[in-house]
Amino acid sequence: MAVVGANLTSTQESQLLNRLDQEEDLWMIFFTVYMRSKVDQIEDIKTRFIAVTAEWQADAKKTREQGFGEIKQLISEKTLQWNIRIKQYLADVGLISIFKIYLRSLAGLRSKRINTNDPASNARKQINLVLSQLADNISLCIDPYLDMTRCLERNQTPGGKDLTEVSRNYYQMRQNEYFNLISTYLALVISLKTAATSEDLVRCQDLARRNLVKPIELKIDTLDKNDKKDAWNKLDNYSKLIRSMDIQMQ
Repeated sequence: MAVVGANLTSTQESQLLNRLDQEEDLWMIFFTVYMRSKVDQIEDIKTRFIAVTAEWQADAKKTREQGFGEIKQLISEKTLQWNIRIKQYLADVGLISIFKIYLRSLAGLRSKRINTNDPASNARKQINLVLSQLADNISLCIDPYLDMTRCLERNQTPGGKDLTEVSRNYYQMRQNEYFNLISTYLALVISLKTAATSEDLVRCQDLARRNLVKPIELKIDTLDKNDKKDAWNKLDNYSKLIRSMDIQMQ
């Protein structure tokens, strides 16, 4: 049975990208509807979303009115449940296809024109730049995560050799690393998209420190020379990301 969204036509992709560009909260609405749904409802949700049915429009209207507090609470207070749902999301090729189109839309925010007469225009422009970078970061992680997952599920290397205990541990470690990055970057995207105050941005920075910086700091002294150099490079990149969120809200 075909998975809805897995094989979108170029026309469908273009139409969806245009919708995501025009309605910047559209994917978050879709994601919220997904998070509230049971597994046996996901195919119907994707079908409604892609086809823009009356049912989808009703769901979108209701979700937009209710806001995204439920998702923000998962991110801040229910990390385990958040991670479980993200893993489920990444196990569906149709959902991944939709997600990748959204990442293209997010990446395009770096060149999106902002109304300079808006007092919050400077903050919005800076946030858009961070969102663009996060989209690029997630895009670089998705396929490697999926590759690691396939190797573990098949118990084979990409070349077809059976995994040894050592290689399985390696692929498991890499899978976990990529998943943590995707999960954290996505949490930051949603948190930034809904940020309204400087305190919200501080919470974003704290999230990045807790999920990206702290795990490396805890193990860096135990690493060998080459791994330690790589770890310092990652810390430098994460520090730049955190500084980029030092934005003055109006």
